[in-house]
Amino acid sequence: MRHKNINEVTHQWMLENLTDDSVVVDATMGNGHDTLFLSNHSKKVYAFDISTLAYNKTQKKVSHKDNVVLLLDSHQHMDNHVHQSIDGVVFNCGYLPNSDHTSVTNDKTTLCALDKAKKLLVKHGWICITVYVGHDGGKQEAKSVLNWLETNTRIEKTYTYDNVLLAPIAYFARLQ
Repeated sequence: MRHKNINEVTHQWMLENLTDDSVVVDATMGNGHDTLFLSNHSKKVYAFDISTLAYNKTQKKVSHKDNVVLLLDSHQHMDNHVHQSIDGVVFNCGYLPNSDHTSVTNDKTTLCALDKAKKLLVKHGWICITVYVGHDGGKQEAKSVLNWLETNTRIEKTYTYDNVLLAPIAYFARLQ
């Protein structure tokens, strides 16, 4: 049995919670897929990445959009750039696909970013986060993220690939 693509699942979850007035953060712009998706369904998108390659790839995808702010900075500094309440935040942890795997998210900066996002989120704002356990530090990051979500949010949805070793795990959670 073929699994449903995890990004399609998370996009559906987000679509169910986005409006034309939504202000959102893409905490890990990567190849720009989430940034473009969010820009098509939101009023404003702030997108972060530390990789120049990710920034450039995303810029090409959204160059025709006027509702996207691309930031070449770590998601742990989102409060330095976002000065308004946000409705939701999406994280796609791990590394930039088809690139150098030495630049990865880690539990320290991801937890810091989640703390910053929590302060920016509106009451009952949402967090959509996918963690990948297959890279160095990935299992620890996934454990730390789950602990943070269980402590700070109400997890509404979870998805992973059954019977797949080191499968990514996606969570959709809401502030309580």
